[in-house]
Amino acid sequence: MTSRLWSLVVAASVCAAPLAAQRGEPTPTTSPLSAGITYDRSGVGDTSIFAPLELRAPNIYRSASGAPGPKYWQNRADYAIKASLDTTAKT
Repeated sequence: MTSRLWSLVVAASVCAAPLAAQRGEPTPTTSPLSAGITYDRSGVGDTSIFAPLELRAPNIYRSASGAPGPKYWQNRADYAIKASLDTTAKT
């Protein structure tokens, strides 16, 4: 896919997303993260800059702020790659 065609596809999907969201009546839903948030009749919660943050509950791997917890782990890989280019043979 060329970059121009890709740009057109992305632009079309970005423009169509708000239109698709306006169809039908919004239904206010609450999730465990937003149990304390009140919604207005359009289904939108508190959008002010002072609205409480919806942080996930901490666990043994991550704290509520996202910092590493006591059992945090991370994969590690070290590679030693030797490569050469032959410009005449294009390999």
